[in-house]
Amino acid sequence: MLEPFKNQVSKMKVEIINLSGCRIISQTFIKKWVQIIFKELQKKKIKIYKPHLNLVFVKSAEMKKLNRTFRSKNKPTDVLSFAPSENFSSKQAELGEIVLCTSYIKNMGQGPVRERTAYAILHGILHLLGFEHEKNPQSAKKMYNIQDQIFEKYFE
Repeated sequence: MLEPFKNQVSKMKVEIINLSGCRIISQTFIKKWVQIIFKELQKKKIKIYKPHLNLVFVKSAEMKKLNRTFRSKNKPTDVLSFAPSENFSSKQAELGEIVLCTSYIKNMGQGPVRERTAYAILHGILHLLGFEHEKNPQSAKKMYNIQDQIFEKYFE
């Protein structure tokens, strides 16, 4: 059995891949934000077992294709989360991959793009940790409570 990623948040490896063709927010900010998220999750006794995360920024057309393929929704979205395939031993240390649509995030809602991107990253991480919001109202409430508590602590 895997041991939780205890007190090693600073060793969380975050890889950022920008395929969007757009300038994204500071990679330094993104990496620090991911560290903060994991520290806050540990405070909430949410166990993290894998110390590697990929963040991929894509164009709207690519996000639409991914959303159609994996969720049967023929439109772009802000964020999708993908757990690593269990078939590859090299993926054992990966929490997964979060795909973000830069143009979608820039055009949605109010507030700075930096904050909207931070919220989408947090949302994606919670999905990788097993939280969901589409199937059950109680699960949705739990996920959004955690998400909002962490986000509001740093951005409100």
